[in-house]
Amino acid sequence: MKMMIISTALALGLTSHYAAATPAKGSFIASQSCDMYQSKRKGTNPGSLESSPGETYPIIEVDAQEAHQVNWVRVKTTYNPSPDRWVSASCGDLSNLVVDSRGGGRQGGDPQCHYPGIFDSHVLAISWQPAFCEFTGRNKPECKSLTPNRWDASHFTLHGYWPNKKSCGRNYGSCGRVKTKPATFCDYPALDLAADVRARLGKVMPSEASGTCLQRHEWWKHGTCSGLSEDNYFTLAMNLLQQVNESGFVSDYIDQNIGKQTDRSAFQAAFDKEFGEGSYHRVALQCKQGILTELQIALPKDVTDTDKMKDLLSAPGVVGNGQGNCPDTFGIDAVN
Repeated sequence: MKMMIISTALALGLTSHYAAATPAKGSFIASQSCDMYQSKRKGTNPGSLESSPGETYPIIEVDAQEAHQVNWVRVKTTYNPSPDRWVSASCGDLSNLVVDSRGGGRQGGDPQCHYPGIFDSHVLAISWQPAFCEFTGRNKPECKSLTPNRWDASHFTLHGYWPNKKSCGRNYGSCGRVKTKPATFCDYPALDLAADVRARLGKVMPSEASGTCLQRHEWWKHGTCSGLSEDNYFTLAMNLLQQVNESGFVSDYIDQNIGKQTDRSAFQAAFDKEFGEGSYHRVALQCKQGILTELQIALPKDVTDTDKMKDLLSAPGVVGNGQGNCPDTFGIDAVN
């Protein structure tokens, strides 16, 4: 039996040879709470089971229907009578993955998924902190201290700025000396940020100021692939975030709908009005239980501090991340 073996965390690239559901072995390390489906096609979830952040689940299958990308993993849980569950691959990390490629298939993907500077696009991931705190980070210090008047109660925060390489799917990353994800983000090596960069980052990435170390994870997993220094990487990401937060899209649409229900058509109209017709198609809207949690904005390979978001979103050749999982109608959370 021919096998494809990826020995380090997050090192996976698959070609479209693989069927929608392919036997596999390895570990899925949950990073957020996500529905765990008995049937992802039907959306059935007996017991309303959710992945638990930090918990490791044995992988038994992967869904790689789209070329170069694992979309879902089927894992073994302790829930009875239906322990085998599908969970979105975006809800965690894949470690020590072995994919069965029986049937004459060849090993796919780019072997350089951990080399810096060979990316072909970016994603700017920006979070809605009230929703993050409600569903995932309730016990984190940055969430316990969140008030309605704090900046991140009404502005998007920085999750990450991710260099991507198409042939590596979601798994282009870890291009520095740290190749595997430690037990906690604060177990990564500390960063040597300039004082002004760290102060600014502490505002737009509350985890940094609260000592839960998201900035370390983002640097070691994604920033090390950027070809930039720590300071320049986070400065570029913060400048892009600032353009979104200072736009009419936030002041005239997001702010006016905090604590309310809205819909995709209204979102599209507001985003396109600010950033250009069709720019909405570069944004994946991520939700949890019908509440907006994050925007994932597809950007081109070449991005500089002087680039305008409107120009970046109209750059040719950039493939969007899909529509995301938000329903047609969704809520924008307010701090309670």
